[in-house]
Formats: sequence, C-alpha cells, structure tokens
Amino acid sequence: MLSILECAGCERRGVIGRGGPAQAKFTAPELAELGRLDRACVRLAVPGDAAGEGAVPDALRGLAAARSEAAITIVFHFGRTPVAFRGAGRLTAVRVWDAGGATRELAADFAGTCIG
Repeated sequence: MLSILECAGCERRGVIGRGGPAQAKFTAPELAELGRLDRACVRLAVPGDAAGEGAVPDALRGLAAARSEAAITIVFHFGRTPVAFRGAGRLTAVRVWDAGGATRELAADFAGTCIG
C-alpha cells in the first residue's frame, strides 16, 4: 500500500465504501497502520460518517482527529456506490451515488476495486 500512496504527485487518495464504517471489511488494526505513516493523514468526506459504535468507527474518528496536515491525505467516503468511471482515454473522475439517490463526481486519476 505504501508504494501506491507514495507515487509521484499523488497528494490525495479516496476510499469509497458502499456501507458505513461498521460494515467495512477492514479492521481497526489495519486502520492503525495508516496512523503510523509519517506522510499521510486521514479525513472523512462527511465528518459524521464515522458515527456509531465499534472498533472501526472509533479508529476512524481517532485517525481523523490525530493529524490535520500531511503530504498525502486519505479521504474515506462512506455510504457511496461507484456507478461510473469518467474520462476520455484516461480516468478523470468516479461518479458515485449515495443512499438518498444523489450523485456526484469525485476527481480521480486512479481507481482500484476491492470486494470484501
């Protein structure tokens, strides 16, 4: 993961999750590893997205509060579903919709998919 985060010119990374943090397929110890990256900080796209009980929401809240600036920002977007990759010849954005049906585009130059 570190090699992906430290690619030349990459200052912002987004992680899109269909559910909330309590449904995420990563663990609190895995999130803690992000907190040990000297050049990265964690943000929530919507501050209330880490509401709820459990180790993962607690870890996300802690990471988001821990450091406000770093060379690389990792932004978690919960409750969003990717519906389209946009761009002509290269990726420029990912279109997502939320549970309420609203759509928006997130600027992107790289996308990787995972199934938990």
